[in-house]
Amino acid sequence: MMIKSIIIVLLLVIIGTDNLKSQTPIDTLQWLKTNIEQKNYLFSGKPLSVLFDSLGNLKNALADYDAPIIDDNGQFSDTTHNAFLRIYFAPGSLFVFNKYHRHSYSPVTHRDTLNTHVPCLEITFASPVPFVTAWFDNDKERLGSMKWNRYLRNYWGQFIVDSVIVGEY
Repeated sequence: MMIKSIIIVLLLVIIGTDNLKSQTPIDTLQWLKTNIEQKNYLFSGKPLSVLFDSLGNLKNALADYDAPIIDDNGQFSDTTHNAFLRIYFAPGSLFVFNKYHRHSYSPVTHRDTLNTHVPCLEITFASPVPFVTAWFDNDKERLGSMKWNRYLRNYWGQFIVDSVIVGEY
């Protein structure tokens, strides 16, 4: 009976240890640098959807993006073309800069320094991607959303990637 109890306790400890290992939080920035940035060759020349599929569970952590700039050099246009997309792993959208950047002046270096901690993907496309400015007015829950969503993922996912850099803001 005593041996049976010891075996049961050992099994419970082993199962509990495995559960703790699987619940260890992932270092998003390090994972992105290792699995995305260092393997940029896997995504270059392919649709962005390939990269999204490679994110695994991190795909669900994509929170916001920098929406395309509507005003092209002072000229209003119904379509803007962007060869660059930045997607964040924390909420903030266009306000990520204001929300997460913290400037502090260093009297030693005589410079401002940034406190950065929001991982992001900086994607450059092989060709500029068209984005209709009317979507912002008429399609706020889908492509016109200021928050990252599945419609945006599907739209941007069809365009060919030139390069991917992992950033932190």
